[in-house]
Amino acid sequence: MATGNSPIYKAKLLEYLGNPQNEWPQNRIDYARIILNKAIKSLYDNFTPDELTEIEQEALQIRRQRYSPKLSQVDRRMLNSAAKGDTKAAKLIYERIEGLPTQKIDLGQSKDEPLSINITLNRS
Repeated sequence: MATGNSPIYKAKLLEYLGNPQNEWPQNRIDYARIILNKAIKSLYDNFTPDELTEIEQEALQIRRQRYSPKLSQVDRRMLNSAAKGDTKAAKLIYERIEGLPTQKIDLGQSKDEPLSINITLNRS
């Protein structure tokens, strides 16, 4: 059970994990060792696993915000390629903007097989 919930440790974790220049550590042991320069016990003395999950989610949002300008450049280039007739780029742009299309797969449909399995995949 966490007892300290150090705001300094939280700030360090968010700063490191939220920076897209840094590789995401392999596990939480590395959070303590690499980011905080402490033993794993120090990490769990200050944060519960649920609190660490919340910090990770917040850090991912920060990363996404920092990627946002680069992603808009990618979107713009992809849109320009689509406008010039690149059908793969057009498909990707539509999928990104409108979501992936619904796909239907039928298996085992023949006169010898009375049972038919229908699978519909909705990706949005």
